[in-house]
Amino acid sequence: MAAYWMPIIRREDYGTFRGIIGADLPDTYDEWGKLHQQNTTKLNKVGHEVRFTEVYPAEFVRFCSARQRATGLKALKDFAMERSGDHY
Repeated sequence: MAAYWMPIIRREDYGTFRGIIGADLPDTYDEWGKLHQQNTTKLNKVGHEVRFTEVYPAEFVRFCSARQRATGLKALKDFAMERSGDHY
């Protein structure tokens, strides 16, 4: 099965990411954590390997800017994959 990279956002960076990404992220860090865990559990249940990498706001903005991408959840997941050094 496929490996999925999940971004880890530090609590202290969550407000900054929410400002960058907007309403695509839950209102609170705790809600994000619950959603993150639910997604991880779903992927594990169907046999996928889930890997994690910490992401940082300034790096994410540079990633999106360099690729002329919108700063959404899909871009955040792609950033986590690229930051990990893994390739599609």
